Amino acid sequence: MILWKLFSVQTSYFFPISLWFSLGYYFWKRWSSPPAIDLFSISETIVFLFGCLNLCFLWIGSHLSKNQSMKEEEENLPFLLSPWPKILILIPTYKESKNILESTFNSFSELDYDHEQLTIVVSDDGARDWLHHWITTSFPHFHYYCRYNNDHAKAGNLNHILFHPMFSHCTDFVLILDADMNVHPKALYRLLRPFYKYECSQWTFDSSIIFVQGPQQFSNIQGIDWLGQHYLFFYQVVLPAYDGFSLGVPCCGTNVLFHLPTFRHLGGFQYGSITEDFLTSLYFHSLGKKSRYTTQTIATGLAPYTFFDFFQQRKRWIIGGFQIIFHPYFLRRWFSLPLSHKWIYSLSATIPCLSFCLLVLIMEVFYSFDSFPHQPFWIYTFIYLFGLFFLLRHQSFLVTFVSISESLYMIFYNLIFFVSFFLQSIRCQKILFYSTPKENMSSLCHSFYSFLLLSPFLLYLGIGTGFFYFFSRFESFLPTLWFILINLQFGCPIFYCLQSLTIS
Repeated sequence: MILWKLFSVQTSYFFPISLWFSLGYYFWKRWSSPPAIDLFSISETIVFLFGCLNLCFLWIGSHLSKNQSMKEEEENLPFLLSPWPKILILIPTYKESKNILESTFNSFSELDYDHEQLTIVVSDDGARDWLHHWITTSFPHFHYYCRYNNDHAKAGNLNHILFHPMFSHCTDFVLILDADMNVHPKALYRLLRPFYKYECSQWTFDSSIIFVQGPQQFSNIQGIDWLGQHYLFFYQVVLPAYDGFSLGVPCCGTNVLFHLPTFRHLGGFQYGSITEDFLTSLYFHSLGKKSRYTTQTIATGLAPYTFFDFFQQRKRWIIGGFQIIFHPYFLRRWFSLPLSHKWIYSLSATIPCLSFCLLVLIMEVFYSFDSFPHQPFWIYTFIYLFGLFFLLRHQSFLVTFVSISESLYMIFYNLIFFVSFFLQSIRCQKILFYSTPKENMSSLCHSFYSFLLLSPFLLYLGIGTGFFYFFSRFESFLPTLWFILINLQFGCPIFYCLQSLTIS
């Protein structure tokens, strides 16, 4: 207990104080010997400020979340409900093949739950006759529905079922799963548990909670996960930290259980962004509704198979975030949030700015190393990396490396995504929802596009290596070490493509 108290003091006070002393030292150095106000000094200040704020936020949230989990473990009471709630399981599908759908459908037979309390619905936005016939003959206990327009993409597909008269009064909860997600047998128990609290010797429903989110896991990632597609930093660090704050985590679109009557009452999935899950959770949180997160396995799915598909998925996420920031009701909802969630939902707006600032900072360190203000930079960098290593202390070094690398190798693409969104907006072009392919459809065309997507990294590495070679920068240890470390991280997409060629 004493060790835990010391650990709590360290995590909740020592590290944030260290970060802010580091930032204070940085500003003192800037004030005592101010440089010219230029693009580099502005970029450096923005990166430092954001880094300190974000790490403090994650550390404090992680500390609060640990206290909550400890309290639940100390209770150590059985979770028993009688009767068990009725649950609608909804699988939206569009172009997935029979093999993928069959694997998902078969996993439901292993669910550890009273199957008479389950209603399984396949909502087909592709209106495929073969799928209707196959479900009718092979899975007669499933319900098949389709609509003959694709308005509002996935959000419209989900609302089409969730507001269907057939399910108006017969369901307590709805579990939403992507079509490639093989559900875990204990998934429903794990998602139901946070909805209930133990009071007065009985389990009571917490009406303030509208959904419980679970992590995503993937079964098809071969070799080293150079792109970090397991998203371990997000699912094992970021979301548990968010769960420590009052309103909880944003929705991730799949592996999520909603309390259906409350969900319907508040209007269902919101329209106006191709990331409908994030926009909807912003709306619910702005109304004071809470969400919770479970780190236990809910379902296992399929990650993008090619670099091109990975790029398209990330493009959808980033552009969807921009759409949320420019949504007509964003500011009204944003001002209704507590400070913690103002920060969470503002991150989408900072991505292009931070990417540009990081690029300026890295280039300045490379090409002006001798005149660079080393002392504040290295002190801050050491403390910042210490924080990241602590947050990822339960992961391997490679996972930590890739998690840090992601913020660097996505720089070029985040800027490209922002320009794409800006051009489409000023041209009044409709931004379409592209679902991520769930099968390995590698072709010569995909390989060509993947090579084009690698061109920013190849160009950057070529220019950087040439500059160091011709100006003899490798004679000095520190710039050489910095150059190698940064370029190893920029090389992650290249390593991924080389690994894909080797495996295939």
